[in-house]
Amino acid sequence: MQNREQLHRLAYYDALTNLPNRELFRDRFEFLVHQARRHQQSVALLFMDLDNFKDINDAQGHLFGDEILKQVALRLRTCVREADSLARLGGDEFTVLVSELEHPNDAGTVAENIQKTLEAPFTINGKEAYVTASIGISVFPNDGENIDTLIKHADTAMYSAKNAGPGTHCFFHRGLSEKTLERMFMVNRLRRAIEHDNVHVYYQPQMCLRSGRIRGFEALARLEQTQSGTMTPDKFIPVAEETGQIVALSERILLRAIDNWKEHLSGVHGDVVPQLSVNLSSVQFRKQDVYAFVASTLDRTGMPACQLEVELTETALIQETKKAAGILSALDRLGVRIAIDDFGTGFSSLNYLAQFPIHTVKIDRSFTRNLLAGDKQMFLLASVIAMSRVLDFDVVAEGVETVGQLALLHELGCDRIQGNLISCPKKADEIATWIRQRDHHAILSH
Repeated sequence: MQNREQLHRLAYYDALTNLPNRELFRDRFEFLVHQARRHQQSVALLFMDLDNFKDINDAQGHLFGDEILKQVALRLRTCVREADSLARLGGDEFTVLVSELEHPNDAGTVAENIQKTLEAPFTINGKEAYVTASIGISVFPNDGENIDTLIKHADTAMYSAKNAGPGTHCFFHRGLSEKTLERMFMVNRLRRAIEHDNVHVYYQPQMCLRSGRIRGFEALARLEQTQSGTMTPDKFIPVAEETGQIVALSERILLRAIDNWKEHLSGVHGDVVPQLSVNLSSVQFRKQDVYAFVASTLDRTGMPACQLEVELTETALIQETKKAAGILSALDRLGVRIAIDDFGTGFSSLNYLAQFPIHTVKIDRSFTRNLLAGDKQMFLLASVIAMSRVLDFDVVAEGVETVGQLALLHELGCDRIQGNLISCPKKADEIATWIRQRDHHAILSH
């Protein structure tokens, strides 16, 4: 019986605060909504995020931060009734389900009580800290009839509260367009992923067409989503660039990419160490000292500069030509390789790119996809590959999906290929296992 109770606690309660966790929170939501439907009442969902909690962790350490979370949980318990439900979803995120509401606006009173309760300083080992919380509120059934919709809407409202200033609360409202709501939700998810270091890196290998061996990996960022799997860069990178979060995001990606590469991928071929390719944003060239960022990261991680390749698009060169030339020259002197990504989608030419210290040209997947469409496409690609050889660029073809594409690229003299024919993007340990088990020469033999 004791073991059973212990297993139940581990499964349904947060180990740090002893509050219900996400799983139990979902169960209690279903129960309270069932009751609300029967009695034609409302249930409010309060989504709470502590303001600038990362600063506390950075300044005082994670043990201090954990003690703060414990004390926050104790204070929150005093703000809810027995009929309500309090939970910790993870990190510095808490939720409250307020049941038996006579009027939806009554949830605002609960939010005010919570914020008032948090006003007094927290004291840990003689040190004081002040904590505020931004709270977003959504209400069943007006704002949604299932928990995922209500969490999403409360999260969006919480982001609006943060914009209004720390220690405020905001109700969700439908006055915003669906597109605006999605963007606000994305911005909030991205901010939280960066703060909680919840950015994941997947790797897609690049295969040498002459030897059939893996010669490099492109690091591709992903954000984990609880309901819909992983979120790909095309969804969150534009938002990160628009909001300026791209700088902090890029730091997380590069550090995580190098750590995983060193642990799982740098030794998959004993004789040759595969390179790691990481994307840089054009916004970084405007907002950040990119050379200092890359150099300090290499110094911090101990990764040899010659094993790192940074990828940037033609657009970055066109928009920041003079600045980019200086940065790329400095990176080249450091020993870092430089690749032009998505070549053919911008407005530059190989002659223009010859002005920069470039080592690799990555042909955009749109060229590869249309390779079998006719002679003109093949002639264009053959010209790019031939000119690249004259300029001493390596050529990587992206988006290779079929054996037919591979055969033509091999015939045209392309150096390396990347695409799902070889492998879809995977986590570092999965790619390492795949390399050890797969016969790459079998791909070429087709």
